[in-house]
Amino acid sequence: FLFLGFFLSLFICHFLAINTKGTLNFYFTLSRAWELALGGILAYYLLKKKNNFSNLENNVFSLIGLILISFSVFYFNKNTLYPSLFTLLPTIGTALIIIFANPKTFINKILSSKILIYIGLISYSFYLWHQPLLAIGRIYFENFSYDLKIITILISLLISFLSYTFIEKPFRNKKIIKTKLYIGTLLSFIFGFVLFSLININFYEKES
Repeated sequence: FLFLGFFLSLFICHFLAINTKGTLNFYFTLSRAWELALGGILAYYLLKKKNNFSNLENNVFSLIGLILISFSVFYFNKNTLYPSLFTLLPTIGTALIIIFANPKTFINKILSSKILIYIGLISYSFYLWHQPLLAIGRIYFENFSYDLKIITILISLLISFLSYTFIEKPFRNKKIIKTKLYIGTLLSFIFGFVLFSLININFYEKES
Protein backbone atom coordinates (compact mmCIF):
# COMPACT_ATOMS: atom_id res chain seq x y z
CA PHE A 1 0.00 0.00 0.00
CA LEU A 2 2.81 2.40 0.91
CA PHE A 3 4.80 1.59 -2.23
CA LEU A 4 1.72 1.99 -4.44
CA GLY A 5 0.88 5.31 -2.80
CA PHE A 6 4.52 6.38 -3.15
CA PHE A 7 4.69 5.79 -6.90
CA LEU A 8 1.21 7.17 -7.67
CA SER A 9 1.86 10.34 -5.68
CA LEU A 10 5.33 10.76 -7.24
CA PHE A 11 3.79 10.43 -10.72
CA ILE A 12 1.15 13.07 -9.87
CA CYS A 13 3.88 15.28 -8.41
CA HIS A 14 6.09 15.23 -11.51
CA PHE A 15 3.12 15.50 -13.89
CA LEU A 16 1.90 18.64 -12.10
CA ALA A 17 5.46 19.99 -11.87
CA ILE A 18 5.76 19.86 -15.67
CA ASN A 19 2.32 21.37 -16.27
CA THR A 20 2.24 24.01 -13.53
CA LYS A 21 6.00 24.63 -13.11
CA GLY A 22 5.79 23.53 -9.47
CA THR A 23 3.18 26.08 -8.38
CA LEU A 24 0.26 23.74 -7.69
CA ASN A 25 1.98 20.57 -6.55
CA PHE A 26 3.98 22.38 -3.86
CA TYR A 27 0.76 22.82 -1.85
CA PHE A 28 -1.28 19.86 -3.20
CA THR A 29 -1.52 17.02 -0.68
CA LEU A 30 -1.62 14.22 -3.27
CA SER A 31 1.57 15.45 -4.90
CA ARG A 32 3.42 15.53 -1.56
CA ALA A 33 2.04 12.28 -0.09
CA TRP A 34 4.93 10.28 -1.60
CA GLU A 35 7.34 11.98 0.84
CA LEU A 36 5.17 10.87 3.77
CA ALA A 37 4.90 7.40 2.22
CA LEU A 38 8.69 7.20 2.03
CA GLY A 39 8.84 8.00 5.75
CA GLY A 40 6.30 5.23 6.39
CA ILE A 41 8.35 2.76 4.35
CA LEU A 42 11.48 3.68 6.32
CA ALA A 43 9.66 3.30 9.64
CA TYR A 44 8.39 -0.14 8.63
CA TYR A 45 11.85 -1.17 7.41
CA LEU A 46 13.57 -0.06 10.62
CA LEU A 47 10.91 -1.81 12.70
CA LYS A 48 11.32 -5.15 10.89
CA LYS A 49 14.98 -5.18 9.89
CA LYS A 50 18.26 -4.89 11.77
CA ASN A 51 21.27 -3.04 10.41
CA ASN A 52 23.49 -5.95 9.33
CA PHE A 53 25.68 -3.83 7.06
CA SER A 54 29.41 -3.51 7.57
CA ASN A 55 30.91 -0.36 9.05
CA LEU A 56 32.33 0.53 5.61
CA GLU A 57 28.91 0.19 3.96
CA ASN A 58 27.26 2.30 6.67
CA ASN A 59 29.88 5.03 6.27
CA VAL A 60 29.74 5.03 2.45
CA PHE A 61 25.94 5.08 2.12
CA SER A 62 25.42 7.66 4.87
CA LEU A 63 28.06 9.84 3.18
CA ILE A 64 26.23 9.47 -0.14
CA GLY A 65 23.07 10.57 1.65
CA LEU A 66 24.76 13.72 2.96
CA ILE A 67 26.19 14.45 -0.51
CA LEU A 68 22.71 14.18 -2.09
CA ILE A 69 21.26 16.61 0.46
CA SER A 70 24.20 19.02 0.07
CA PHE A 71 23.89 18.90 -3.72
CA SER A 72 20.22 19.83 -3.43
CA VAL A 73 20.98 22.74 -1.11
CA PHE A 74 23.67 24.27 -3.31
CA TYR A 75 22.51 23.42 -6.84
CA PHE A 76 18.73 23.64 -6.72
CA ASN A 77 17.53 27.11 -7.71
CA LYS A 78 14.34 28.93 -8.70
CA ASN A 79 14.46 27.26 -12.12
CA THR A 80 14.46 23.76 -10.61
CA LEU A 81 11.07 22.05 -10.79
CA TYR A 82 10.26 21.47 -7.14
CA PRO A 83 8.73 19.27 -5.94
CA SER A 84 9.28 16.83 -8.81
CA LEU A 85 11.51 13.86 -9.56
CA PHE A 86 14.39 16.12 -8.55
CA THR A 87 13.02 16.04 -4.99
CA LEU A 88 14.10 12.39 -4.85
CA LEU A 89 17.67 13.61 -4.33
CA PRO A 90 17.24 15.18 -0.86
CA THR A 91 14.57 12.67 0.25
CA ILE A 92 16.59 9.61 -0.78
CA GLY A 93 19.63 11.27 0.80
CA THR A 94 17.72 11.66 4.06
CA ALA A 95 16.55 8.05 3.86
CA LEU A 96 20.15 6.83 3.44
CA ILE A 97 21.25 8.77 6.51
CA ILE A 98 18.34 7.42 8.57
CA ILE A 99 19.14 3.82 7.60
CA PHE A 100 22.94 3.81 7.56
CA ALA A 101 24.18 6.58 9.91
CA ASN A 102 24.50 4.46 13.04
CA PRO A 103 26.51 5.71 16.05
CA LYS A 104 29.76 4.23 14.66
CA THR A 105 29.71 6.28 11.43
CA PHE A 106 31.45 9.63 11.10
CA ILE A 107 28.30 11.17 9.59
CA ASN A 108 26.44 10.31 12.78
CA LYS A 109 29.19 11.89 14.86
CA ILE A 110 28.98 15.08 12.81
CA LEU A 111 25.18 15.26 13.00
CA SER A 112 25.28 14.46 16.74
CA SER A 113 27.32 17.55 17.61
CA LYS A 114 25.68 19.75 20.24
CA ILE A 115 25.45 22.76 17.91
CA LEU A 116 23.61 20.84 15.18
CA ILE A 117 21.33 19.17 17.72
CA TYR A 118 20.36 22.57 19.15
CA ILE A 119 19.77 23.97 15.65
CA GLY A 120 17.52 20.96 15.11
CA LEU A 121 15.61 21.75 18.29
CA ILE A 122 14.88 25.34 17.25
CA SER A 123 14.41 24.45 13.57
CA TYR A 124 10.62 24.42 13.74
CA SER A 125 10.56 27.86 15.35
CA PHE A 126 13.03 29.03 12.70
CA TYR A 127 10.82 27.54 9.98
CA LEU A 128 7.86 29.53 11.33
CA TRP A 129 9.73 32.81 11.78
CA HIS A 130 12.07 33.16 8.80
CA GLN A 131 9.45 33.28 6.02
CA PRO A 132 7.25 36.10 7.42
CA LEU A 133 10.34 38.14 8.32
CA LEU A 134 11.76 37.72 4.80
CA ALA A 135 8.35 38.63 3.37
CA ILE A 136 8.24 41.80 5.51
CA GLY A 137 11.76 42.63 4.34
CA ARG A 138 10.75 42.34 0.70
CA ILE A 139 7.73 44.60 1.34
CA TYR A 140 9.48 47.38 3.28
CA PHE A 141 12.86 47.51 1.49
CA GLU A 142 12.95 48.49 -2.18
CA ASN A 143 16.37 46.93 -2.48
CA PHE A 144 16.24 43.87 -0.22
CA SER A 145 19.91 43.08 -0.65
CA TYR A 146 21.80 39.89 0.14
CA ASP A 147 23.28 41.50 3.27
CA LEU A 148 19.82 42.45 4.55
CA LYS A 149 18.61 38.90 3.94
CA ILE A 150 21.51 37.52 6.00
CA ILE A 151 20.70 39.95 8.82
CA THR A 152 17.02 38.94 8.64
CA ILE A 153 17.95 35.26 8.87
CA LEU A 154 20.17 35.96 11.91
CA ILE A 155 17.30 37.85 13.54
CA SER A 156 15.05 34.89 12.75
CA LEU A 157 17.49 32.57 14.52
CA LEU A 158 17.55 34.84 17.58
CA ILE A 159 13.73 35.01 17.72
CA SER A 160 13.60 31.24 17.18
CA PHE A 161 15.85 30.72 20.19
CA LEU A 162 13.60 32.95 22.31
CA SER A 163 10.34 31.36 21.15
CA TYR A 164 11.74 27.86 21.65
CA THR A 165 13.01 28.71 25.15
CA PHE A 166 10.06 30.73 26.42
CA ILE A 167 7.11 29.32 24.42
CA GLU A 168 7.76 25.82 23.05
CA LYS A 169 9.51 24.31 26.06
CA PRO A 170 7.11 25.69 28.70
CA PHE A 171 4.09 24.59 26.63
CA ARG A 172 5.39 21.03 26.66
CA ASN A 173 5.46 21.03 30.45
CA LYS A 174 2.04 19.93 31.70
CA LYS A 175 2.95 21.03 35.22
CA ILE A 176 3.19 24.62 34.03
CA ILE A 177 0.57 24.77 31.28
CA LYS A 178 -2.88 23.87 32.58
CA THR A 179 -5.90 23.36 30.34
CA LYS A 180 -7.48 26.71 31.22
CA LEU A 181 -4.23 28.58 30.53
CA TYR A 182 -3.82 26.76 27.22
CA ILE A 183 -7.37 27.56 26.07
CA GLY A 184 -7.07 31.16 27.26
CA THR A 185 -3.78 31.65 25.42
CA LEU A 186 -5.15 30.01 22.27
CA LEU A 187 -8.24 32.24 22.24
CA SER A 188 -6.07 35.31 22.83
CA PHE A 189 -3.86 34.44 19.87
CA ILE A 190 -6.91 33.81 17.66
CA PHE A 191 -8.42 37.15 18.67
CA GLY A 192 -5.08 38.90 18.03
CA PHE A 193 -4.63 37.33 14.59
CA VAL A 194 -8.22 38.17 13.56
CA LEU A 195 -7.82 41.77 14.73
CA PHE A 196 -4.45 42.09 12.97
CA SER A 197 -5.96 40.68 9.75
CA LEU A 198 -8.95 43.05 9.85
CA ILE A 199 -6.68 46.07 10.38
CA ASN A 200 -4.48 45.06 7.45
CA ILE A 201 -7.43 44.34 5.18
CA ASN A 202 -8.81 47.82 5.84
CA PHE A 203 -5.36 49.34 5.31
CA TYR A 204 -4.81 47.67 1.93
CA GLU A 205 -8.37 48.48 0.80
CA LYS A 206 -7.71 52.17 1.49
CA GLU A 207 -4.37 52.00 -0.32
CA SER A 208 -5.95 50.40 -3.39
